[in-house]
Amino acid sequence: MDTAGSSSPQDSGGVQGDSGGGDTSEPTAPPIDGMPGGLWVDCRGTLGLDTSGMWMWRDAEGACVAEGTAGLEAGVLTLTVDASLGCETGLPWWMESEDGGSAVRHTFTVTDIRLTLVPEVLLGSTGSATHNEKHFYGQLFRERWLMTNQDGQQSHFDACFSPARVFFEGRYSAIDGTCDFLSCGGAITEWRKTEESQLHIWTQCAGGCPCVGVLQTSSLTETEMAGVYGYSNCAISGTGSFDGEQIPFPSGDAR
Repeated sequence: MDTAGSSSPQDSGGVQGDSGGGDTSEPTAPPIDGMPGGLWVDCRGTLGLDTSGMWMWRDAEGACVAEGTAGLEAGVLTLTVDASLGCETGLPWWMESEDGGSAVRHTFTVTDIRLTLVPEVLLGSTGSATHNEKHFYGQLFRERWLMTNQDGQQSHFDACFSPARVFFEGRYSAIDGTCDFLSCGGAITEWRKTEESQLHIWTQCAGGCPCVGVLQTSSLTETEMAGVYGYSNCAISGTGSFDGEQIPFPSGDAR
């Protein structure tokens, strides 16, 4: 799909945290009318919208690609999935309709830097109520950290930040199916620096066994961290220590 003819928001390609909730420290920008054409980025991948009525999604891992047609009528954006490839683990929730159909209707707001989609039918499978709003930016700074606990179990922590470097969203996932470090995967809900220049990371997961966790650093540089963590997963809780190393964020959605 060619988005060169659309008024695309600019992305510098910087790599540096979907809480789903709007952050309040972003500059105010006037809304844009019409089809929100351009390239829109979140922590999982890139959505390309063409003003001619086509769209494409590509995840950052380079595995899942979906495309289809986009229609705009009376302020409602309808995305129809015509084809997908490599999406065996499922499409992003904002592409899924409640009745299992191929078309999803969204109301939306868009400025020159940010796109927000709100499904007309709120879905119950998005992890939390705030995730019923899906936010994208024209520019997003993305970081990936390889976290290893005291038992050698590892997870990827992806944290993404808005153009103003405000934490935007994040997620974590266990590597090689080892799920005893916090859980198999879930959302990063906060990524916050303290007054002591340390970092607190809050996590949660949904489903049949909801969980929460928090990581607190005792040592932090631009590319490394170390500290302790605690978690509660169903009826199980525990604590431990961890080390983290920043590694390249995948670029499978690079344009």
